[in-house]
Amino acid sequence: MERQANPLKEIRTYHDASEIKLNNPFRLLWLASWYPSRTDPHNGDFIQRHAEAVSRLTPVIVVHTIHDIYSPTPVRYEVSECGSLTEVFVYFRHDGNLSSITSRISYNLLFFHYTKTLLSALVRCYGRPECIHVHVPMKMGRIAIWAQRKWSVPFFVSEQSGAYQDGPEDSFKNRSFYYRYHVRQILRKARAVSNVSETLGLILQQISGRDDIAVIRNVADPSQFFYVPVELPVFTFVHVSTLKEQKNIRGMLRTFARLHQQRQDFCLHFVGGDANALKTIRASYPDASWLTLHGTVGHDQVPQHMQQAHCLVMFSRDENFPCVIVEGLSCGLPVITSNAGGCAEAIVPENGVVVPSGDENALLVALEQMITHYARYDRQNISTEAASRYSFEKIGNDFIQFYRNSGIDI
Repeated sequence: MERQANPLKEIRTYHDASEIKLNNPFRLLWLASWYPSRTDPHNGDFIQRHAEAVSRLTPVIVVHTIHDIYSPTPVRYEVSECGSLTEVFVYFRHDGNLSSITSRISYNLLFFHYTKTLLSALVRCYGRPECIHVHVPMKMGRIAIWAQRKWSVPFFVSEQSGAYQDGPEDSFKNRSFYYRYHVRQILRKARAVSNVSETLGLILQQISGRDDIAVIRNVADPSQFFYVPVELPVFTFVHVSTLKEQKNIRGMLRTFARLHQQRQDFCLHFVGGDANALKTIRASYPDASWLTLHGTVGHDQVPQHMQQAHCLVMFSRDENFPCVIVEGLSCGLPVITSNAGGCAEAIVPENGVVVPSGDENALLVALEQMITHYARYDRQNISTEAASRYSFEKIGNDFIQFYRNSGIDI
């Protein structure tokens, strides 16, 4: 075992699963198909915030398995503990190239072998957990079915992907028969299923054939995302995302360029995006004095950008229920969003405007009205309402009730 110093968390590294020591009770086990890790620090960060919310009420053990092309050993287990939240990362050596059938088979065999090895070792040492909660069905859902058969442990599923809509290239209907079959089996065998939006929940009902999909929203930390009164020299819009295709960045920029032809009393700040995305945008709008590109920032810096703005704009093609919308609302920002996925579910006339996905004319009208009629919005009230709906306390209790409704008293 190797110890690594960290001022915030205790991190321990093991190379043998049987040597792993846990300080928190092994009762509530989360198997996260997506989760922030050393190899991908932004993957499924909303799941991590869900875990933190629940851990404030009861201890949570999270397991996330992922390949590491730089791993010096075939496998290593990193255990990170902070309060009642324990995160166990299974890093296995694989080049990550899944272009060939042989490579995909190798990847899956390693994924399932090392994850099962870990769970078997933990059960031998600490006994079986009260329940398992899978976050994103594939691939951890197959592990949960295996654990249910082996130890009679009930499992729950939360599906946060927006890929069940028709828009994305990797949408559910475009996936292989193998993938669709296993997702359906996982959803059907779960004790209960939750989603962050009602819109995607209805799609999951159609796919799974069950009518009991619960809605548990994303979290916004009210200690970071809160309203700060500020005087700004010009009306400031902000957009926060990875700037990927699903966000419809090109459509948004075209609309803002049209707005600038009509009036110049505004600016737009883009927060996020890698170097290639930023280079492409700047090449397309080299003289756009109204556009500021900040690039990728830490999650702890996002509140500052929101608090220095008047309005959050999202114009996505497909989404589920973005964290950034509830974070913007928590900062007291009215939100202009498309009706993609569950985006519109957080918006009422008192806190924003919803436009049809892809409708640039409607977006242009919404932007103009936001500037002209901004005084109609009570930013303190927007922030207070969001805090009551999306705080750690509220979402943590929603999960606890989710388990109790199915007979699991955590």
